[in-house]
Amino acid sequence: MNKLYTLLAIAFIFLSCKSDDETKNVIADKIIGEWTYSKSVFNGTNEDLSNCDKKQTWNFRPNNTLLMTFYVEPDCEYIVTSTLQYSVENNIITYSNPTGGHNGGEFTRKFRINSITDDKMELDLIYEVDGIGEEGNLNDRWVTTWVK
Repeated sequence: MNKLYTLLAIAFIFLSCKSDDETKNVIADKIIGEWTYSKSVFNGTNEDLSNCDKKQTWNFRPNNTLLMTFYVEPDCEYIVTSTLQYSVENNIITYSNPTGGHNGGEFTRKFRINSITDDKMELDLIYEVDGIGEEGNLNDRWVTTWVK
């Protein structure tokens, strides 16, 4: 009887443990959908978002494309939708455009996923290459919150 309990305990442990792939899939699945910009904190200070900022959306598609829609002041007119490739690995979202940076150079951003639920995610910008300013790992801290 003890052997049976031991075998059942071992089976339970193996069946209840999630692999790294399963954890990655949960995050990748949760990110799918359209997210709206709701909060910005730069170096610990809350930033006021304009009405146009609050209309900005990121739409993560299952095929690893990201559609980013932006609006401009003063009338929040639609300005552009950018389509980029993205990946999610080890709680890091990376998106890039090889010719989307300053003067046609590389544009890449990496965000640490601080938290994610079905309807809210908090991202911490940790890396940026855009041809202007800081290139690579960032000294400033910019945390954004997005909602579905």
